[in-house]
Amino acid sequence: MSMNPDPAARDERRSVTPQSAPLILDPRQLPRLGPYRPQSVLGSGGMATVYLATGAAQLGHRRWCALKVLHPKLCARANYLDMFFNEARIASEISHPHVCGVFDYGTIDGQAYLAMDYVRGKSLSAIAHAREKIENPAEHARRLARLVADACEGLSAIHDHRSPVEPELRVVHRDISPDNLLLGFDGFVKVIDFGLAKIDGRGEKTESGILKGKLSYVAPELLRGESATASVDIWSLGVVAWELLTGQRLFRRGTDAETVRALAEAPVAAPSSVLPGLPPELDPIVLRALEREPSRRYASAAEFGAALWGFLRAQTEIPDHRQIGAWLSSLFPDEEQRLRERLERAPSMPPHSTPATARRSLHLLEHVRGRIAHAVKVRSRSRWVAAAVIAGLCFGWSAFHWSSARTRSPSAFRADDASLVSPAFERADSARSPAPVSLTRLRSESGLTVEIERASNNDEVTVRVRASTPNERPLEPVAR
Repeated sequence: MSMNPDPAARDERRSVTPQSAPLILDPRQLPRLGPYRPQSVLGSGGMATVYLATGAAQLGHRRWCALKVLHPKLCARANYLDMFFNEARIASEISHPHVCGVFDYGTIDGQAYLAMDYVRGKSLSAIAHAREKIENPAEHARRLARLVADACEGLSAIHDHRSPVEPELRVVHRDISPDNLLLGFDGFVKVIDFGLAKIDGRGEKTESGILKGKLSYVAPELLRGESATASVDIWSLGVVAWELLTGQRLFRRGTDAETVRALAEAPVAAPSSVLPGLPPELDPIVLRALEREPSRRYASAAEFGAALWGFLRAQTEIPDHRQIGAWLSSLFPDEEQRLRERLERAPSMPPHSTPATARRSLHLLEHVRGRIAHAVKVRSRSRWVAAAVIAGLCFGWSAFHWSSARTRSPSAFRADDASLVSPAFERADSARSPAPVSLTRLRSESGLTVEIERASNNDEVTVRVRASTPNERPLEPVAR
C-alpha cells in the first residue's frame, strides 16, 4: 500500500517522555471519591486521569490502587461511558498474573471510575529510556525474551477470555505498546489499559472506520480498512519486542505521514543485524510477528510465546522473576525503597461521612433491634417473625437509598447524570487546557483515504480510514 500525503496537510511530532515516579501533590487538593483518597497523579490523558489512591483503612490495612477517573465532561457522552465501562468489565473478569486486574468500578456522586491493582514498577517505555548502552547483548536478549514471553501469556489470557454472560464474544486489546506493559519490581509483566479493546461479535466499540492508539504500533491491515483481530495485538507486541531488543524505534518517523508509509512499506531488518551480538536465533521469531500479511503471523499469542520459550530453553540460563526484578532495581536504584517510604508516609483516610438517608436508616434499625430484643424476651414466635420481616424491609430500604445516594451501576448511569458530577473533579478537569490538534490526510493507491488526528500533548492518535471521494479537496492545515 503506497501512501501519499496531501501537500497541504501537516502534523506535529510529540516527543515521548519516560514514565516517571508518581507526581506527588498535596492530597488535600485532590478530590475524594467515595472510599478512595487520591494521593498523587500518576498520569492524565485525553479520556481519564489516573491517581495513586488508597481506600478507607480496615483493621489497620490500606489497599493501594490505581484509580482511573473519567474526565467529567466525558461523563455526559454515552460512547465514552460505554468505552470506559467496557474496559472495566473486561479487566474485572480476567484473572491472570500477567494482566492488571480491576477489582471495583461504577459511579460515585455521578463520577465514573475504576479501581485497579497498583503495579509498583515501571512501564517498558520508561525502561527503554532508562537503559544504558547494551554491553552484553546475549544476556540482554534472554531477559527481554522472557519479558515478551510473559506478555504473550497475558495477551493470550485476554484473547482466550470468554464472558460468562456472552461466551461467544472475543476480546482484542488494540493498544499494545511499551506504555501499556508494566514491569513490577517483583519481576512480573502486566498488560494494562483495555480502553480501546474491541469485542468480536458485537462490533467496534468506536465508530466504524475509526481506530485509536499509538500510531507507530498500529497493525498495517487496520490502515487498509480491515477489521481488528487478535493478530493486530501480535503485530504490536512484535514491534515492542523488536524495539526492546535493538534499542531503536522501528516505524516511528518525523511526521505521521512518514510513519504511516513506514508501517505500510518499510523493510524490517533482523534484530541481530541492527545490534551485533544478539542471538540470530531470535530473528525469525520476532520477524514472524511482523509479517504484514496477518495470515503469515503467529496464529495466536500463545504460539508467539511458545516460540520464545523454545529459544529460552536452548539457552544456558533462563532468567526468573527474581532476577528480572533485580535487573529493574538496578536500572532505577533506590526507587523501590523511596516509593515504599512515600506510601508509608501518606496520610490515612478517615471513614467518610455517612449519607443522611443512611443515618435515618440506622436510627430506624436501632428501633427495630429493640423490637427484636423484646420479641426474644417474651419468646413469642409471632412477634419474632414480625420483627424479622420489619428488619429485612428496613435493611433493604437502607441499602437502596445508600446505593442511590452514593453509587450507581454502570448500566444505570446515563448522559443526563452529568449534572451530578462532583464539583471537585469538575475543577480538576477544567484545569486541563485544550491542546491544539493537528490533522494529516493521506491517500492510497487502492482508493482509501487515511486521516490522522493528533493532539499536540498526546502520543495517541485517532485514525479514520474511508473510501476516497472523486472530487475530494486537499485538507488545509487545521489547529483547534
